[in-house]
Amino acid sequence: MDSPVKEYTISLEEEKRYKQLINYLTDYIYTVWVENGRVRKTVHGPGCIAVTGYSLTDYEQDPELWLRMVHEHDRKAVSEQASLALAGKDVPPLEHRIVHRDGSTRWVRNTVVLRTDEQGKVYAYDGLISDITAQKLAERKLRSSEKKYRSLINDVLESSQVGISIIDGEGRYAWVNHAFEEYLGISRNDILGRDARSMVSQTLKSIFAHPDRFEQQVIRGYDSDRITENFEFYANYGKKRKERWLEYWSQPIQAGLYAGGRIEHLADITEQKMMLETVVESELRHKQLLHHLTDYIYTVKVEKGHPLDTFHGPGCVAVTGYTQEDFAINPDLWIEMVYPPDRNQVKALAARALQGEEPLNLEHRIIHRDNTIRWVKSTIVVRKDKTGAVVSYDGLITDITERKQAEELASLRQQQLIQADKMATLGILVAGVAHEINNPNNFILLNTKLINRVWKDTEPILRDYYNEHGDFVVAGMPYSRAKNMVDELLSGIHKGSLRIQKIISSLKDFAKQDTGTLDQSVDINKVVEEAILIVNNLIKKRSQTFEVQYDPRIKPIRGNYQKLEQVIINLITNACQALKTGTKKLLVKTTFLDEKNQIEIVIEDSGIGIDSDDLKHIFDPFFTTKREEGGTGLGLSISFNIIKDHGGELYIESEPGQGTRARIRLPGQTEEAG
Repeated sequence: MDSPVKEYTISLEEEKRYKQLINYLTDYIYTVWVENGRVRKTVHGPGCIAVTGYSLTDYEQDPELWLRMVHEHDRKAVSEQASLALAGKDVPPLEHRIVHRDGSTRWVRNTVVLRTDEQGKVYAYDGLISDITAQKLAERKLRSSEKKYRSLINDVLESSQVGISIIDGEGRYAWVNHAFEEYLGISRNDILGRDARSMVSQTLKSIFAHPDRFEQQVIRGYDSDRITENFEFYANYGKKRKERWLEYWSQPIQAGLYAGGRIEHLADITEQKMMLETVVESELRHKQLLHHLTDYIYTVKVEKGHPLDTFHGPGCVAVTGYTQEDFAINPDLWIEMVYPPDRNQVKALAARALQGEEPLNLEHRIIHRDNTIRWVKSTIVVRKDKTGAVVSYDGLITDITERKQAEELASLRQQQLIQADKMATLGILVAGVAHEINNPNNFILLNTKLINRVWKDTEPILRDYYNEHGDFVVAGMPYSRAKNMVDELLSGIHKGSLRIQKIISSLKDFAKQDTGTLDQSVDINKVVEEAILIVNNLIKKRSQTFEVQYDPRIKPIRGNYQKLEQVIINLITNACQALKTGTKKLLVKTTFLDEKNQIEIVIEDSGIGIDSDDLKHIFDPFFTTKREEGGTGLGLSISFNIIKDHGGELYIESEPGQGTRARIRLPGQTEEAG
């Protein structure tokens, strides 16, 4: 005969504090009591109404409601999760849909923690159901943002969601994109060629809620040679168009075709403003509640301002990897597991709790038992006696690693948008500079040919005179020495002019608008050659020995010429910057690997190398060892993704003091590429 099921109880005082803690949760806690592998009874916490819309009475009257409210496509998975719990097996968290009492479909995360007796037999399990609908919507918005980002890269200027205008050196509008027209509600035909100051004062300022302030800040930017600070204005177009919030900033153009002018930016921030207002309103309504899943509860008993004992709930394993026994054996484990740079903040939080401050919360990092770094949010509720002295405090710790990763990804996308915008502006300036250089260079090239013909016709006469009368002075030197130098000088001028022409052509190609597609026929050797031409000055300046080797067996492949050129330029630039001491050797080499049908590109330097700890994070977004030199930490991350999009791989091999080797491998020619 089976032994009776043991129900563990807690004291009235502990239950009171536990309920106080539960009242801070927006999540739904339930407990299923088990006997001989079967459900004996289920207790639903008060949070069920907030998450599902159904009350405790609803669940009591309808024992099958817990499954019927699950979306029909997810019921099988929920049933399997319950079966695992009844069988005493590990139950991973499950994300699924439910049909709320109001008829709406919502996403929830169901986390189950087993309770076992001394023999390891399950006598109950606790469940925590958290509404993650907002998180799912955020993920969907993030995917949508990525699509917009790719569209911006494909046609970054005209299709940009950022309004862009270029004002020339005379203060007139030289170019505007479609978004700029849209945000101002004025066609480009009515803008181009107009004086920017007059346009702002007579037309544009009337669109905004505070016209005089808008005019003053924009004109102040025109009068300066610095980047203006971002400022926001509310645009009201009347009944014809929807109102919106716009963010404005501008910067001077220092060189090129529009030197002395400015580039203006207008960004639509209406949605962000609305979201911010929603968040603020939500925080005001729920500032005393926890918004996210909390699966680690602990309690610290306090006497005369000092901690006496700490109880760690079973959820500690899910969040930290450490068991209740681990915390009992090592009382300092709670602080030792905290990531070292965050320990002072955690200690300060505990000190404030001991002093009776509330509410308290902190986001910080911990080192999980598996040695991974995780983000958690710690919230503390303080309990005091009648005299106001702190007798204990309860803590809720939530794993927010996924949220932090999503925030970092969103930040990366924003940085990439900014970088793309800068590259688009750079493209315009490069094209203008190339045009300005090309005209006088063509003049030099044509006149060099004419001067050369004049010299060829004149030289025989001078030679005859020399033979008859002896040596004479030409341009301050004897003719006998000058006659050979003139040929060399004319040849050098002609070759130099041709080189300038080639560099200009490469710059124009590099500045062309990138379609973003991977369907071009790309000659890898040509890509490397053009990249070297663009950074040739940096190579000469930083290296003592430079060698380039091209494998003639390499055939064209399908890809994106400009993106691959961007990667090569970035890797060569990094290599040059690493050449600070020693022999300063730089090697660029292309090879066709027959047995793998792959193309390999190697950029190898004899520079300072990379520390092993830094090498682990070399492709992480925003990681850089050159922050003081202006490094953003995006170059290698973007390069890695470009090569990955081409179906290839990028490796970095390095040792401190032994140099660095960057190795790119791309798929060789396919039938489609042929």
